[in-house]
Amino acid sequence: GILTDPRLPSGPYDVISISNILDWIPEGSAAQFVEVFFPLLSEGGVLIARHETKSKSYFAALAKKTSFRFDPVFNKQLFAVERSLLIRDTVAFIKG
Repeated sequence: GILTDPRLPSGPYDVISISNILDWIPEGSAAQFVEVFFPLLSEGGVLIARHETKSKSYFAALAKKTSFRFDPVFNKQLFAVERSLLIRDTVAFIKG
């Protein structure tokens, strides 16, 4: 099943980071999964998703199905400082 109740302290958090999780979630369930983190973030907070297999267009489309904002310039800057050789991209979903 898809995580719908992360059972985390209510926050708010400025940053939540997930790594290689969206690679394994069916595309039809990804928006629901990402949306779980929205209420846990402060206004302007960022959900960072590191992944190995998905494309940039996948994440831009995914953001449109959620309450998050997708900023391609910020995402490019974020990936520029990524240091793992295994990570294909680092994507940020922004609240607000």
